[in-house]
Amino acid sequence: MSVAYSIMEHLKVKKADNSDYSLPVEIMNGQLAALAALMVTGEANVYRMNLVADGVEYGFSGDEVTPEYKKILQAMSEAKEIDFSIDYHYIWRAGWQMYELVGPFALMDFFDDPGEEDVSDVFYSAWNNADCDEGPGKMVAYGRHNGKDYSGLVDFEQVSSIPDGKWEEQRSTVIIDTDESFNAEAHPELLEICRELADMSIDSILDVDDGLTFYLNNVTINTAEQSARYEELLKQLVAAAPEDIDLYIDGPFLDPSGADARLMTIEHDGKDLIIKVAEV
Repeated sequence: MSVAYSIMEHLKVKKADNSDYSLPVEIMNGQLAALAALMVTGEANVYRMNLVADGVEYGFSGDEVTPEYKKILQAMSEAKEIDFSIDYHYIWRAGWQMYELVGPFALMDFFDDPGEEDVSDVFYSAWNNADCDEGPGKMVAYGRHNGKDYSGLVDFEQVSSIPDGKWEEQRSTVIIDTDESFNAEAHPELLEICRELADMSIDSILDVDDGLTFYLNNVTINTAEQSARYEELLKQLVAAAPEDIDLYIDGPFLDPSGADARLMTIEHDGKDLIIKVAEV
C-alpha cells in the first residue's frame, strides 16, 4: 500500500532570549531528516524550501540531499529567529518506520497539545493532500498571523468571486459524460463553451464520437481576466447544458505561490456558483 502526499508547511519561531532551543524547530528538523531519507530512496521531491534565519536567507529545491539542505537544518537549530517554508511531495508506504516520521503530522499533533511548551512566539501552518482523498486537502494553522489567532483546521469561507492568486486545479473541475444516444453536434453552443474552457487548461478531454465526454483538467488561473472568464464560462455551461445530462462542477484549487497554502473550491448548487476560500 502506498499514498502520495503533497505538502506545504510554514513555521515562524522567535526563541526565548535565554534559550537556543525550540521544540517546534527540533520536530521540524526531524521531519526534514526523514524527508532526506526518502529523497535518498527516490520517493520525495522538494519543489521549494526557503529559510530566513536571523536575517540570513537560505534556499533549496530538488530530490537529492546537498550541502545547502544540511545548512538549512543547522541554521534552523542555531538561529534565534526563523521563518521557514517548504513545498514538497513524497510517497508513504506501509512497513518502514521512517515513513511515519516524515510530513506535517508530528507538528500538527504537537500544536494540538503543546503541554507546558511556550508557543506564544510561534506560528505554524500546514496543508496536506493525499492522492486517495477528494477535494483540495486539509489546511491547519496555529498561533497568531496577520492579526488573527489560529488553533487548528482553517475553515472555508464563501467569497463573491475568485480572489487574486495563482490557482492550480487539483483534479478535474468539470465533467460531462453522456451515453452514446446524446447528439453533441445538435448543441453547438454547449460545445463551444467546452472548447473555450479546454483552452484554459492542459490535457482536457473533449470527445463527441459517442455522445459527449468532457473532462476539464489542469486549469491554471493567474489573472483577474482569467478569473472573470472562468466564472462566466461556468455560468454559461450550466445555462447551455440540457437538463437530461449529468453536469459535474466541483473545482478544488490550490495557490502555492506564498509561504502559506491557499485553498479554493468552486461548485454549482443548481442555481449559483459557490466559491469558498481557506487561507491565513
